[in-house]
Amino acid sequence: MDPTLFLATVQRRLEARRPTRTAPRVVNGPTLLTGLAKCDCCTTEQGERAGMMLRTGKSGQYRYLVCANRATKSVFACTAPELRMEQVDELVLSEVERRVLAPHRVKALLAKLFERRDKDRQSTETELQRQREALKRAESGLRNMFAAIADAPDLIRIDDPLTREQIGLLNRQRAELSASIPALQDRLRSGPVAISDAQIATFSTQMRQRLRHADPAFRRQWLHLFVDEVIVGRTEITISGQNDALLKGVTGKPDFFGPVVPSFDREWRARRDSNSRHPDSKSWFLSEQR
Repeated sequence: MDPTLFLATVQRRLEARRPTRTAPRVVNGPTLLTGLAKCDCCTTEQGERAGMMLRTGKSGQYRYLVCANRATKSVFACTAPELRMEQVDELVLSEVERRVLAPHRVKALLAKLFERRDKDRQSTETELQRQREALKRAESGLRNMFAAIADAPDLIRIDDPLTREQIGLLNRQRAELSASIPALQDRLRSGPVAISDAQIATFSTQMRQRLRHADPAFRRQWLHLFVDEVIVGRTEITISGQNDALLKGVTGKPDFFGPVVPSFDREWRARRDSNSRHPDSKSWFLSEQR
């Protein structure tokens, strides 16, 4: 991972897990929807959706998901109802299995991902050409500048502030472009991925088995790979995530199904448009009536 991206990811996670913002059990607890379930009815002081907390009844015999504002402030702080946790868990798992991890759905979601990547490739090729031309102009500008200084040292002095400023600007442009062009070239070298129906079927079976039968803490980690948010409303539960993790799993990235639960930056975003569909088709989006 790029060091800058890694540090940014670490800082974002540290900020999200500060004890003043997120209780330790939200970070470490084995509850399946910990960190995913959000209340659709109210927000926190930071303007984010309020999280859902676990509340037990009859000495732990019953477990409920309740809005954090309602649990920590007042029953009047939120009008969202308390929901039996096992019922919400089963609903989320069933919908993810049926509408995300089923082989025909995996195939359809990956097709949208590949379509987006094809569009990205076209824009990358255009940007690469633009930067190559800009690099040529910067190098040509430097050559012309030094040639002018050599031909007319009395008119254009190298110690003149304006001359030094122009040379510095061209040098910075050349350095920046020389660094960014290889990155664009590497992006273009990663060609299309060939995926068979057998790979999709194997991935689908393995993931559904892990979500159903793995250790509770591991089940939560597996679910977090594919689900970004579970928005709980009064009559509707909305589940959203992205497609990139599907591609990593289907293509058998190292240790994806190993004994240690994988972790990577998901870059998932919930979508708020009226069609429930992000323009770049990067994400999937489910909405289920309760």
